[in-house]
Amino acid sequence: MDACTCPEIVSAIEQIAMDTPQVKGVYGIRLRKLGPYIVGDIHVELDGNTSIYEADKIITKIEQTIKKEFGEVTEFKIRIEPFKGKKA
Repeated sequence: MDACTCPEIVSAIEQIAMDTPQVKGVYGIRLRKLGPYIVGDIHVELDGNTSIYEADKIITKIEQTIKKEFGEVTEFKIRIEPFKGKKA
């Protein structure tokens, strides 16, 4: 697997995540080419008091939006972390 140098996709994925209600921060977006496809991961910061049920709904929405927007993205992992700073 090779790192994907696709800044326009990285930027769009960051915006998708940040536009999602309750997302306080985003960092560490990584994309890799896997043949004709792209796989990736991201760190998403939520309020530390967010329930597991609500956090799952949030990240599922982000993942579905990314896959819908970018058909070549076949696998995308989202790591949830408690919010550590100010929202950008």
